[in-house]
Amino acid sequence: SSLRQRRALVALSPRFMTATMGDKLAVGDGRISAAMRAVGVLIGRYPLRWSAISTIVALILLISGLTTRQQFGGSKPMTTPDSFESQWGVSGGKTEETIRFMTEQKEKEAPWRKTASITMFVPKDESVTDLATKEVFEELHALFIKFGQMEVEVNGKTYTVYDVCDRGILPDLPPEVLAPYGSPVMPCTVISPLMCFREGGDINHPSYQALDNMTRENLSATIANAVAYSTRPSFRDLTDEQIKAELSTLRQESRADLPPGLARGCLGWSNAVTYF
Repeated sequence: SSLRQRRALVALSPRFMTATMGDKLAVGDGRISAAMRAVGVLIGRYPLRWSAISTIVALILLISGLTTRQQFGGSKPMTTPDSFESQWGVSGGKTEETIRFMTEQKEKEAPWRKTASITMFVPKDESVTDLATKEVFEELHALFIKFGQMEVEVNGKTYTVYDVCDRGILPDLPPEVLAPYGSPVMPCTVISPLMCFREGGDINHPSYQALDNMTRENLSATIANAVAYSTRPSFRDLTDEQIKAELSTLRQESRADLPPGLARGCLGWSNAVTYF
């Protein structure tokens, strides 16, 4: 029979094995599967030739692509011109709009321009849509503390985060200058939802924390417009609903008629510095 003849051919020669299997696959598994199997068999039969051909093709594609990049005389950048933050922003959202505005402003030469560092806090589980919870704030606070503990050593000298962060335009005042004990090391400029809560002051310099705890309601008498962190509620004492309410509190009555994104949020170290 035809089947017996085919089996005999398979037993006699590997060449007929390939042809016979191809015929069988063409009927049973479809033409695409048969073609892929035939290519696989061909590559297995001539591995060195196919390796050389694949390498040559890959090099041609790589070189042709590199020649279009600026580093190799082309007109296109090597990487995407979009910033890391803008790539993670929701298309058409408020975050993307804000990042685009800040990027445009950075491109302008200005004496007040400062370098900013952005840390994005996102859930690992896509099903989590609420980040304004006590559990999330505990993780955010742990990362916040690590930021405050950063140090770097350069030429034998150790610099802390207070030496390199933005703390305003005035230098620290030594003792007997405007005050008997000088000025405390002012807080770093940090924009975070933690600023609404007492824990927002945990990374402040010990000199500022001591003054904050001692004066509390009268801190503004020592430092103009200052609002003590020690008078703010602790997120650890609040429910998730109360945390959301605190984050949405109206901070300036003059802005009551403005949209929520422009009138509510957290205070910085000063009542003149509101983070929305």
